[in-house]
Amino acid sequence: MVELTEEYKEKIAKMYGEKGKNWFENIDKIIKKYEDLFNLTNIKVLENISINAVLSAKSDQYGDVIIKIGTPGKTSMDEIRYMNMFKIKNMVKCYYYNLEDRVMILEKVLPGYTLEKISNTDERIEVFVNLLNDICSKTTNYLEKFPTYEDKIKEKIIEVQKIDDTKYNIIGIMNTALKLYEEIKNMNLPKYVLHEDLQHRNILKSEDGWKIIDPHGVVGEKVFETCQFIREEIYKEEKMNIIINKIAEKIEVEPELIYKALYINVAVKLMFYIRSGYAEEYILDNINLCNEILECIKK
Repeated sequence: MVELTEEYKEKIAKMYGEKGKNWFENIDKIIKKYEDLFNLTNIKVLENISINAVLSAKSDQYGDVIIKIGTPGKTSMDEIRYMNMFKIKNMVKCYYYNLEDRVMILEKVLPGYTLEKISNTDERIEVFVNLLNDICSKTTNYLEKFPTYEDKIKEKIIEVQKIDDTKYNIIGIMNTALKLYEEIKNMNLPKYVLHEDLQHRNILKSEDGWKIIDPHGVVGEKVFETCQFIREEIYKEEKMNIIINKIAEKIEVEPELIYKALYINVAVKLMFYIRSGYAEEYILDNINLCNEILECIKK
């Protein structure tokens, strides 16, 4: 039996309620099914898993592998579809998937250290932009099969109307996000099925370059793919305006457009943080980030 931490179980139960509890009851059966199917050995839960259950193992057929078991949310299904619809050069290989079980057997990337390990900012940006361009060169089809940023904003507005919002005034932030999205939408820029979480921990070093893991699959303009990377750079105490200006130059857009996309990204994530029980300090930090971004847009 594979042991998942109590903290992880509580988080999933809070996010998905009864569906989350049922998922835990069945997970050992699912693992045993694929252990037998692929003759897996040395099965271990990875440390610091976020939402989906992620394990490492050895397979007779594929060697070192990652087993990813999706939680009841829609994101895991979108990830499976994304990885098998688009042949992105730098995407980690998916050897096998089962939509009903929400299971993927993936290539284990070695040596597997993340982009965080690269100390030079310009080098990190260069790696990121190359991967971003690769994604946008391959994901112009199947737009109708994935959610859009507009869908996500409107979904969060509905969510926030169901909670006591007097403490944070998230509805005001979401309405501003919708207004900014309309401004971007009216520019009629090309749309792509974006990874949507292309940040440092989802970019791993392989023996033949850099590999991308954990795509979400969200339809939007190219600037939206910069958001998670920029947020990670800010956490590294890099100055936001310097990072945004450098990326804007690389992808040939006005910095203001990235600021607008970044505001929308932070706003959409806020409801997830609240629903998932994140610390109040973290929620307030993100509200302050929204205010800081808005000031940059107004300048």
